[in-house]
Amino acid sequence: MGSSGQVSLKEIRKALDDCAPGAVVELKLHHYWVTYSGKTFRGLPSGKHGKTNPEIESGVVKKMSRFLGVLKCMQAKLSI
Repeated sequence: MGSSGQVSLKEIRKALDDCAPGAVVELKLHHYWVTYSGKTFRGLPSGKHGKTNPEIESGVVKKMSRFLGVLKCMQAKLSI
């Protein structure tokens, strides 16, 4: 999967468990907020209404990983 692919929220949560232990993923009105190490990424889209495992663009996942300081680990886990 390249940077133009998609990653499910379930895969992201699993990778965060390994790369950012203690990270909290919280659903807000239109986005998921991911908090780790005193930083909060507020741009993870929640997908269509009622969807419990939305597909998220790889570029957004890379941006989140870079912001949280876990890019190398997330790239290894998700091939983004």
